[in-house]
Amino acid sequence: MERSLPGPTPYNVDASDLYSEWKHWVSAFDIYTITSGLSKKADDVQRGALLQCLGPAVERIFNTLPGEHESFADIKTALDGYFAPKQSVVTECYKFRPRGQRADESIDTCLTNL
Repeated sequence: MERSLPGPTPYNVDASDLYSEWKHWVSAFDIYTITSGLSKKADDVQRGALLQCLGPAVERIFNTLPGEHESFADIKTALDGYFAPKQSVVTECYKFRPRGQRADESIDTCLTNL
């Protein structure tokens, strides 16, 4: 008799840090694929399960992404690219330049923060 395991909760597109939320969700989904036996199933079954578990909000986002996403790995890569933060060199320099050691801060803490 085969047991059906509940999938991970749908992805929260309203989270304040989408990238961290995405990494956490993908980790939970990877665990789900192993424990449910989904990882041994055909690629199209894995793709369908991924999109189903993500929820309708992410499915709408996925449908707007350019390109052909024909494999499970392609879908994960495309969504990684969407949810990954785009770093701006100008912004990072702006945050770095005025940073100095505070009076109550050790040199180790200051260097770690830099």
